[in-house]
Amino acid sequence: MSDILTQDEITALLSAFNRAEGTDLDPESGATYEIKIYDFKRPHKFSKDQVRTLEMIHERYARLLSTTLSTYLRAQTQVTLTGVDQLSYDEFIRSVPNPTVLNIFSFASEEGNAILEINPGIAYTVIDRMLGGKGAPPDRPRELTEIERALMTRIAGLALRDLGEAWSSLVDVTPTLHSISTSMLFSQIALPGDMVMLVTFEVELCGVTSMMSVCVPVIALEPIMSRLSAEQWFSAAHKGTTEDTTRAIGAQLDGARLTCRVILGTAVVLMGDLTTLEVGDVIRLDTRPGQELPLYIEDAEKFYGAPGVAGNRYALQITRGVQDDQSDLDLMGYEEPLV
Repeated sequence: MSDILTQDEITALLSAFNRAEGTDLDPESGATYEIKIYDFKRPHKFSKDQVRTLEMIHERYARLLSTTLSTYLRAQTQVTLTGVDQLSYDEFIRSVPNPTVLNIFSFASEEGNAILEINPGIAYTVIDRMLGGKGAPPDRPRELTEIERALMTRIAGLALRDLGEAWSSLVDVTPTLHSISTSMLFSQIALPGDMVMLVTFEVELCGVTSMMSVCVPVIALEPIMSRLSAEQWFSAAHKGTTEDTTRAIGAQLDGARLTCRVILGTAVVLMGDLTTLEVGDVIRLDTRPGQELPLYIEDAEKFYGAPGVAGNRYALQITRGVQDDQSDLDLMGYEEPLV
């Protein structure tokens, strides 16, 4: 038998192949095809999984920064992630208002810098709050004064600290501020055609709503690109939710101010006696000499102690907890009675 296929056999094989692939080789058949547009000037550097990971990182950053600014400015501040985009550096330049506040910082590598851009509406509202005002921005944008630049340096430091914290569950980065500018002419961190990651946020403060953004050249993210996956994010986040979270909460609470009160004693008096009290009258308390006095922390009775004097002030030496054991003292980290 000959191994050469006949024309009928070749036609049958091609027809079977077309049916299996779901395509039609006949251009006159009227079949339609899905055509996707690809922009060679803006090639996508991040996969969908990496973009989703970047969104989760910066959603956490928005929550951290909301808390930090609310505490520091003593005004309710809401930071909300609005998007993660890939675009050219030239497009970013054209989207930035002039003037604006541009914080130049290093990110995950020494290959390039990044920009934390804060729109004037929010920048001057923050400055007004820091100077004791109600948070009213100026009528029109203007250049920063030297004092205002120093104030924004503090805010940028706080914002970059939170940015590093947001990334910490995935990779250890330490954003470092290098300079502050108000013009893109002095803030070139990439070539116009270079691709960058742009993360945008909406900031609400004192009735003012404006935008801020983080612009990072792709070259600065290349050393950590392989770790930008949702699987690694959830794995790292799960490992860090116990000991690290407890340590972080403890660090935040270390600076909290608590009110402590010592009750010398109480007494019950008649209304008639109360209305006739005069200077020199004595009210007998229910506390005996040498008796331990209760110490209240934020209206909660926690310890007992012996009253005395330390220097030129009255003082209380803690002797025991409310449960008549050392549990409360151990919880607070005390090994010896305090004066």
